[in-house]
Formats: sequence, C-alpha cells, structure tokens
Amino acid sequence: QSVTWKVCYDDPSGRKAFEVRLLETDLTDVTISEEVPAPDAGNPTLDYRRAQDAFRGEQFSQAVNLYDEFLQKYPNNPQALDALFWKATAQMRMDQHRAAIASYNQLRQQYPNDRELLPSAIFNQAIAHSNIGERSAAVELMEYVVEQYPLTQAAERARRALGQDS
Repeated sequence: QSVTWKVCYDDPSGRKAFEVRLLETDLTDVTISEEVPAPDAGNPTLDYRRAQDAFRGEQFSQAVNLYDEFLQKYPNNPQALDALFWKATAQMRMDQHRAAIASYNQLRQQYPNDRELLPSAIFNQAIAHSNIGERSAAVELMEYVVEQYPLTQAAERARRALGQDS
C-alpha cells in the first residue's frame, strides 16, 4: 500500500512537478514526472529576457516575434517601451527599414515624453529613412533630435551625421 502526492514548485523556466510516493515497506520512493507546463498567465521578466537573448544571439527574426508577443501580452508593462525599441532595432538589423520606421513611429506616439530611449529611437528612425533613400525625412528627424534633445548622445551622432561641429 502507498500514498502518492504531486508536489509542484515554480522556477524561472516553468512549473515542475514531482510525484512522491510513500510506501509502508520503504521509507520513500521518489519518481519525477514529466514537466507540467506553467499556466498561460505569463512571466513578463522571463518573456522579455527570451526576446533579449534572441536579439543578443543575432536571431533577429525570432527576437521581433518575441518582442511582438511581449507587447501583446503586456502592453502596460514598464518594459514595453524597451521591447518596442529593441523590436525596431532588430528590424533595422534585418534591413526591414520600413517596418522599423513604423515601429519607431509607434514608440514616438505611445511614449512622447520619454527622455531616455526616444532620442535614440528618432535618430535610428532617421537612419532607416536614409537607408531607403528618403534623405529629406532623415535630415528633418536628425535636426529635430539636435533641437529637442541637444545634450544626448543621439544629438551628438545626429550632429556628426549632419556635418555639424559639436
């Protein structure tokens, strides 16, 4: 005769389950069952980290998909701004400049008051325009960065690209 319990615990990779059987004749007999998937509540930290890992591994297509999933699941998460920025940057790395421009536009519309990533996003958007031959749009955006965010690294890069001394 034996009694069986299923013991579960959460870890960063998902929910694990172990069956523990206590036998009257033996002290314990422990068997590990197959991993039980975590409920689909999601883990924003883990989901964001997966997208970042794909980006760092230069798996840009996968990174874009993971950032999109993150943004759909957690639109109000504090890391949504970062996810949108890195999604656009991944699109740039894949030479998907029009898609990157759209993502950077989305970032500008959703986070108009951001002072950290927004200047770089606008500068990167200018580069995307330049890469598809839209020079006037690129120049306009670079001048905007210099005017609105003069003390940022993005403004310094824009001044260099425009041929202005800092």
